Amino acid sequence: MNTSVSRASLLTLRRARRADAEALHDLSAPFVALGRLRHRDVGEFARRHADFLVVEDDSRIVACAGVQRFGVDWVLDNLCVHSSFRGRRTGSLLLDRTLQEAARSSARALYAASSPTNAWFLGHGFVEVEPAAGPRRWVSQLDPTRNSVVYRRWI
Repeated sequence: MNTSVSRASLLTLRRARRADAEALHDLSAPFVALGRLRHRDVGEFARRHADFLVVEDDSRIVACAGVQRFGVDWVLDNLCVHSSFRGRRTGSLLLDRTLQEAARSSARALYAASSPTNAWFLGHGFVEVEPAAGPRRWVSQLDPTRNSVVYRRWI
């Protein structure tokens, strides 16, 4: 007889706090190492904590989404899901909440940059656009050596 008990995860979605900076940094580190995200130090996460939504599982941050606002255009500039939570719609949950907040703030579009093989964005209503379509200040910060593709989703 199997006596193990399976515990269903009770995920919590909330706004990040300054105290979450190190956890956000650590969650992002594997994506930075793979070249999928640009490096941010813990201090940047602390300064920008209000720009992040986090998903917690049992008080541990397992996913995050950070945005930058450029007037009516928003940029999803940091979307990370811990490997053990991929395939559970955790990223979709973060994206849905980000889109809700963008709509409430009268945003016009949500942009993202990712690798050319990232079908996740296409599967979530984004389309590939020329980099010049995105906010100028953000586009000027993109690292040309990463060969990122720019995606846009109208709000």
